[in-house]
Amino acid sequence: MIKVVFWDVDGTLTDDQIHKIKHRFLANKAGYEISDLEGMQLNGVNDERTYDYLCNKSEGFVNSYPDKDSYILECRKFFESHAANPDSSSRVRARQGAVDLVCRLSDIGIYQACVTSAPVWQAELNIQALGIAKYMQFTQMLCHGISPKPSPDLYQNAFEVMGNILTDLRKSEVLVIEDSISGVAAGRAAGFEVIHCRMNELAPSSDQTAWHAYDFHQVEKIMAEVFTVPLRHSVSEHKLKNTGGSILNIGSINACCGEDKLLPYAMSKGAMATMTTTLSDALWRDRIRVNQLNLDWVATENEINLKIREGFPPDWYRHVPPYMAPSGELLQPNDIAEIAIGYLSSNKLSGAVVPVGQRPMTVRLNENQSTFFYDISVGRGKITPDSSVPRMQVTEETINIRSRI
Repeated sequence: MIKVVFWDVDGTLTDDQIHKIKHRFLANKAGYEISDLEGMQLNGVNDERTYDYLCNKSEGFVNSYPDKDSYILECRKFFESHAANPDSSSRVRARQGAVDLVCRLSDIGIYQACVTSAPVWQAELNIQALGIAKYMQFTQMLCHGISPKPSPDLYQNAFEVMGNILTDLRKSEVLVIEDSISGVAAGRAAGFEVIHCRMNELAPSSDQTAWHAYDFHQVEKIMAEVFTVPLRHSVSEHKLKNTGGSILNIGSINACCGEDKLLPYAMSKGAMATMTTTLSDALWRDRIRVNQLNLDWVATENEINLKIREGFPPDWYRHVPPYMAPSGELLQPNDIAEIAIGYLSSNKLSGAVVPVGQRPMTVRLNENQSTFFYDISVGRGKITPDSSVPRMQVTEETINIRSRI
């Protein structure tokens, strides 16, 4: 039975975009461009180790920041000027549902603490921005004699501190929630069960391109995010620790048939399904289970905001026509979480690629009614057969906006 949850902060409780932007900005000033793949590899790596990495990559970087302290100072200036600034696109934001989950865990009596490799000033700014200090027993931060993740020091020290609060606490009663490879390694090395919450940054955006206009680098970026990092880190981490484990890939119904403007995205999800079944067969001897959920339209924070920018009303996802969602509204992240928990906790299921939606995608495609129009002037949704209507049609009476799944 779980009694304690240790939370990583950056990238798990908060959006870690500020750190990615920070390092790219400072590296660009020194004449070095951090590639997308490098950005993924540096996820969860603290400022000191990022400095070491960049020093080995660029002489110009070393010239601009001759010592580590000068770089750390610039990192701090950037963070403090953007983190709590409501007008900054780089400000600290809570991950969708994270604060709500912290509150719910507290309500059922789960003890919680933050465990972070961030310096004290940064951790305090993050926790202040989230407003979760009252739910945490303490925050374990870097201090003298404690090494950053992937060393287990932070988690081992946090366990000792929590042991003074909960007597007879066992490691089997502690759950670690992390987003980075280094954090997962730290939690496992300390002897705890770990949930690795890798965040997807490849959801479709409003900046979509016709299928024939994608270049090789765009496709390469998407494929690298889907395959290179999970294969190199997640699988190898399980195998090296010889602990077994469960990997749940989050796919999309685009794996079956995607829009022409989402061609690389759809290709990646189809390839992910093949990767899932292949790895399931390859890794069963290592007691590693691999499954995949192919999601239908889900009302994530990004999706809601995307449609609002396109002209939909704020509560559009609660008024979807029954044809698209028989329940009357789109699936919510919590709906997916309930399903995901079952696949992650089972010690038997593996190799499943499961469509998760409210109606079969093939039925909708066969009926040739995959276009959803929202009539803003009337405030109700309606379905019409696909046609040559432009993406946004503006008349004096109404605005019709086309949204394809």
